[in-house]
Amino acid sequence: MVSFMNVAWWKTATARAEIVGPQVKYLTPDSTLKLICRVVQSTEASAFIFWYHNNRMINYDLDRGINVSTEADFHYSELTINQASKEHSGNYTCVPSNSQPASVVVHIFKGDNPAAMYHEHRSSSTIPYRDRSAMAWFLAPLLVLLLRCWQVTHVGHRDHRLRPGAHTKPPVYTGSIASTLRPCVGLGTRTTPV
Repeated sequence: MVSFMNVAWWKTATARAEIVGPQVKYLTPDSTLKLICRVVQSTEASAFIFWYHNNRMINYDLDRGINVSTEADFHYSELTINQASKEHSGNYTCVPSNSQPASVVVHIFKGDNPAAMYHEHRSSSTIPYRDRSAMAWFLAPLLVLLLRCWQVTHVGHRDHRLRPGAHTKPPVYTGSIASTLRPCVGLGTRTTPV
């Protein structure tokens, strides 16, 4: 199992993209949207930096009013949309060739109450990439434990099922796994093998 210290080191030692500013941006129609992406902690230059709006690569969408300028060494890229409209709302992701991507959510709406839009964003399923990877490190051991509990309570211990005449006695667990699974063992109601 990976310790939190190793995960913290991995997060700080890995090259990644970073979009300057807040992860949620609010604009009114006809204003200028400017997103700046920097590649940080990279030991070599990227071969490219692509920008995505939702799931579409937009580096060359000049007809939609999108302008992307990127430094020659691909450590910095700027996306600009003059006169942004509601169709420009959504998830923007900066994807360097050799680094973790970064994302922001842009809301373009008429009115002057961004708090309502903020609540809508927080309840959506848009999760920034770096939060998803941290969540995966947290949830993976929990998922393994839950699957093991399900196996013990609903399927029974494999060796226990294979022994003839053993379908009335539950298996006996010892060691550290016993203490981990003890809360799970009493949850199942099945006493006969499948």
